[in-house]
Amino acid sequence: MQIPQPIRLEGPIVRLEPLSMEHLADLEEAFEPGTWQWSFYRFLEGDMQGYIEHSLKMCEDTSRVAFAVIDVASGRAIGGTSYMNVQAHDDSLEIGYTWFGPQWQRTGRNRASKLLLLDHAFGELGVNRVEFMGDADNMPSRNALEGIGATFEGIIRENRKRTDGSYRSTFYYSIIRNEWPDVRTRLVAGIRELTG
Repeated sequence: MQIPQPIRLEGPIVRLEPLSMEHLADLEEAFEPGTWQWSFYRFLEGDMQGYIEHSLKMCEDTSRVAFAVIDVASGRAIGGTSYMNVQAHDDSLEIGYTWFGPQWQRTGRNRASKLLLLDHAFGELGVNRVEFMGDADNMPSRNALEGIGATFEGIIRENRKRTDGSYRSTFYYSIIRNEWPDVRTRLVAGIRELTG
């Protein structure tokens, strides 16, 4: 597989472009308290500049590629997502750090961004496996992943310590190469249903 690089991915309702400080004002406007309720990095709540700086630092230090999600109709940044935890020797990566302002949730934008990322991962990058993980209590995220056809693999119990000292259990979902054609068909149908 190829290592993901900062790239612009274009779709009919969303565009993904490498995250930068140029997106700060739009992302501050999209953000509302509680948007990052399930984020592992709770210290960033409401600090969009800190979020962008942290994301860019992670891109320098790891193989993470952070994207701003742009609504094509308005041209505004409405959220973020990333490729991360790239395991080139295993032909796998994770899609994570995904968030959208509440007004953009359940509008098809998340599914459209996943379609762009997954098409690129399975097509151009040549991955065999894409995984998703997050707080096991985050039912909206789990429902969204099941809605696109990702396979639930289980829960790792209390494997992460939060900044408040409590422990988080982590869910795992995945999509593998031989499932992608069927998952893609389902994902495209779901986007059409939400966007008309």
